[in-house]
Amino acid sequence: MLRAITRALRLTLDERDHPFRLAGHPPPDRTRSDDHVAPSLIGVLDRLSDVPAQVMTDLGATLVQNDLARAVFGDLTRPRGAAGTVVYRWFTDPSTRAGYPVQDHATESRALVADLRAAAVRRADTQAKDLVERLLRASPEFEALCRLHSVGVMRSRRKRIQHPAVGLLELDCQMLVDEERTQILALFSPAAGTSTAERLTLLGSLGPLAAERSSR
Repeated sequence: MLRAITRALRLTLDERDHPFRLAGHPPPDRTRSDDHVAPSLIGVLDRLSDVPAQVMTDLGATLVQNDLARAVFGDLTRPRGAAGTVVYRWFTDPSTRAGYPVQDHATESRALVADLRAAAVRRADTQAKDLVERLLRASPEFEALCRLHSVGVMRSRRKRIQHPAVGLLELDCQMLVDEERTQILALFSPAAGTSTAERLTLLGSLGPLAAERSSR
């Protein structure tokens, strides 16, 4: 409950720790807890209304989204634990891949595994280790890609989404990383020379209806 309250109030880490101590609880470990979104990232997110944007952990769990991101990807903040990460859903839930062109699946799989390996080595904590172990048990594809030992932090790339309401979206993704907080502000700009900008405008006008129809 305290975590939810401090996140809703957009407190800094020092401000967040204070109510924990007042309630007689130790504050969350700053080196292990990455679910408290920095107010500075929330401030930037609040100003972004014409492009999809969301704050994620370096393990791929979505912490907060703007309205257009929910319209494109659906509400990704609800799942918890391993299921809250995009990499786990990609390798264990076939419906996650349904919104991506089939020819992009192999590239997406390799990129997600390489990014997870980089994050797991950097963090070296039980949360990352547990996620990797769960994926190894659940997905032969993930296990095979792990044997390649590829490492690569996602910073920018092209992403294509087959949206059920407006069709193909071609997005240039830019990942702005807060190294200390292990959080990422992911921006999804419409690719130049495509009709994506117009389709995003249409999605924005559809509002909650578009988010309900999207499940990625």
